[in-house]
Amino acid sequence: MNVLIEPFTADRITQLQAFNRRMLAGGLAPEMAFPEEMEFPVKGAPIWQESFLAVESESVHGAYYFTHERYALDGEACWIAHYRHPISEVVIDKSYKGLGSLLLHDAERREPLLYATVGGAGNPNLRRLRAEGWKDVLIPFCFRVVRPVVFLANLAYLRKTFLRRLACEAAARTGLGWLGIKAAQAVRARRWSRPARYSAKLAPEFGPWADELWDVNQSRYRYAAVRDRATLNLRYPPGNARFQRLVIADANGVAGWAVLLDKRMNGNAYFGDMHVGTIVDFLAAPGWELAVVNAAAAQLEAAGVDILVSNQSSAAWLDAFRKAGFLFGPSNYYLAFSPELTRRLYPLAENMKKFHVNRGDGAGISRL
Repeated sequence: MNVLIEPFTADRITQLQAFNRRMLAGGLAPEMAFPEEMEFPVKGAPIWQESFLAVESESVHGAYYFTHERYALDGEACWIAHYRHPISEVVIDKSYKGLGSLLLHDAERREPLLYATVGGAGNPNLRRLRAEGWKDVLIPFCFRVVRPVVFLANLAYLRKTFLRRLACEAAARTGLGWLGIKAAQAVRARRWSRPARYSAKLAPEFGPWADELWDVNQSRYRYAAVRDRATLNLRYPPGNARFQRLVIADANGVAGWAVLLDKRMNGNAYFGDMHVGTIVDFLAAPGWELAVVNAAAAQLEAAGVDILVSNQSSAAWLDAFRKAGFLFGPSNYYLAFSPELTRRLYPLAENMKKFHVNRGDGAGISRL
């Protein structure tokens, strides 16, 4: 194997397309084909991407790409790259064994401050990252059930075995499931039911108020992607009806915002056919976290969702979700850090409580 890893240029498009065709013919799922165009191609923009190809004898045999993002790292502004979609022809040709490690080493050489998001403990990319000295944390998953009967009939985790399925069906049929779930959520929320006085409305885009909120927040967290107006309008583009931008304000102005998704699932591996409301991203003035979560939950419940879900690392936001009656379940959202970034954030287990990470970060949105 005599492979060179080089930046993707337009003259390689034919070879990249041929690589994707070979991989698809070998059984690769269509959604896993390597992107032939980048979503954020403008170098130097608040978010931008570039891809790299593993080339041998004028043929592409592997690839990966970076999403470059601005971060506040202990309050210091810096660029950090998201290591994304590493793919190797070893899947269909064992002579390319070891190419996955070569791709990772090349990425670390180009950008020492790297992170990756990985879905599931059994993911081979997560195993490779761990073997190469990367460290990872699991971002907690929180949920609130709106329609317990639908929840019990659809959630795959609760229905893995025959006995579990019987128990779920019995709980739904007798009403005990409805009673138990609602009681567990109500116990968490009962002491925090007095809402702050605020208004909540949808906005078509992020305005100057987003910059003001980011200025207040950027030094609060040890690790947080920049969430100013320019970046947010790239990540959640105006005119994209998929995203709901909820703005929470009081008499003094905007106190927080949330980005929401409202999606009806169809045979989803986790949620079955449920109508899922996701609180994707959020930011608030200090002390306003609970009001933002409550406003986001109310907006999604009004849309008729069966379940509310979110992922979050920050202790302040996790506390807000608890007070809003959310429960916690098994998460599959891993955040992995390169050795150099791990060194900057060490110790991870302790400091992740001061990270601001949710589904709006990395590739989290693409899996919703």
